[in-house]
Amino acid sequence: MSSNQYMKQITGNIIAVSRGGNYNVSLPYRADVFRGDLVSIDNDLSIQEDLRPPHQRIIRLENQLPFDVAIWNISVASELRPHFSVRLVDRTVLIRSGHISPVFVLKYNKKVPPTLKNSTIYVQTNVTTFNLSLHTYTGKMSIELTSVDKTAFDFGYVERNDTRTIR
Repeated sequence: MSSNQYMKQITGNIIAVSRGGNYNVSLPYRADVFRGDLVSIDNDLSIQEDLRPPHQRIIRLENQLPFDVAIWNISVASELRPHFSVRLVDRTVLIRSGHISPVFVLKYNKKVPPTLKNSTIYVQTNVTTFNLSLHTYTGKMSIELTSVDKTAFDFGYVERNDTRTIR
């Protein structure tokens, strides 16, 4: 198990006290407590605002839970419905613990308004419902030159297949 996977078993007794106190009953219990998540891979759920609909992509998820998960339904938040549609790649998608699998197809149907920056996709599984965040971004960058000249940045002589990095 990785550091973000966690499973613990807790046992104990629940004592049910009768009204008069004469007939106390002890009920043993066992609880399995787990920690983990289903997470999207890289920027699969990031949509650039300049992207022209219709566009679709397959979304991959990583199972960070300490057990296998079966996904049986997927849906989008109400504010996303006019703009996106989703469907599972199969009737039920099984993701093994610690593995990455293609889970659903996200189809971009209609341009997203600039006010919609983040929203939610609901993934229903045999365990619980997980929420995934869908982000939109402009794709525009703001670059600050820290050179002495302030109007240019000299990378020096760059040959074929050379790279330079600004830090």
